[in-house]
Amino acid sequence: MGFFADIWKAILLIINTIFLLLGCGLTGLGIWATVKSSSASEKIEELDDFTETYRDLILVIVGKILIIFGPVITIIAFTGFWGIVAQKKWMLKLYAVVLILIVILQTAIGIYYICTVRFEKKDFEPQTPGVANRHTEFLDSTQRTLQCCGYYEPSEMRTAMGAYPASCCKDSALFGTLRYSDNTAVDPVQCEPHETGCWYQYTSYLKTAGTIYGGFVGFEVVCIVAAFIVVRSFTIRQLSYNRVS
Repeated sequence: MGFFADIWKAILLIINTIFLLLGCGLTGLGIWATVKSSSASEKIEELDDFTETYRDLILVIVGKILIIFGPVITIIAFTGFWGIVAQKKWMLKLYAVVLILIVILQTAIGIYYICTVRFEKKDFEPQTPGVANRHTEFLDSTQRTLQCCGYYEPSEMRTAMGAYPASCCKDSALFGTLRYSDNTAVDPVQCEPHETGCWYQYTSYLKTAGTIYGGFVGFEVVCIVAAFIVVRSFTIRQLSYNRVS
């Protein structure tokens, strides 16, 4: 038990050291992004380029997110790190309890998302037989973001419309910043459409994201188990020491 616990202690110490450094790095990056975005926002009214304005907005959002999550990661990792180094059982228990609460929250979010995703398919499906009505703003935005074309395959757009919506085309210069409400139909000769349909691309993205999400939750569960193993080893060693003395 002692050798086994020492292995888990070493693993947990390495993990928390990495996340402690990561949390500090994210916090510093968030502060830098916030300061940079604040200085850029003073000139935002002078900017004519929408891309630069949008980039500054993203910088503000990312900076605030990092400032929130960076310190949280740092505090949690430090609790686990110092609990091992100083052999503080209460700190390791607190570390494990916090991770348990996070896992419960993540599991609830995951279940909610799984339950709601099945209802989102209607957003990709045609509401009427006419494709003119099928080409909604939602689909147009999805085609640009996921780089896909059509609901299930690109050919359905050309078959019904005789042309591709601009958001279907790989060449971004063909549609620029136009929206679905504009006249964005592109001649098939000029447009090289994305190969996959949006529903397939969307579900593939969800599967990938779900795998990463589930892996991270599993990683947290391993840290929780390791923390309790280390706490138990501290208790056993303390009892052994008391018996000897």
